[in-house]
Amino acid sequence: MSASPRSGAVEKRRLILDAAITVFARQGFHHCRVSDVADEAGVAYGLVYHYFDSKEEILNELFLERW
Repeated sequence: MSASPRSGAVEKRRLILDAAITVFARQGFHHCRVSDVADEAGVAYGLVYHYFDSKEEILNELFLERW
């Protein structure tokens, strides 16, 4: 039996968050674009916006996860 669609969504979201950590560390939050995060994650630009409204929301989610 294959993984549920929900688990695939969770994995994609996690992939984007992990990519954002890498991009923010490498380029700095203010110097990167959402497309940089998408490229690092290997996903389409629009998919990032499917899960997050903005780059700021990604940063906020990362902060809340690790607080």
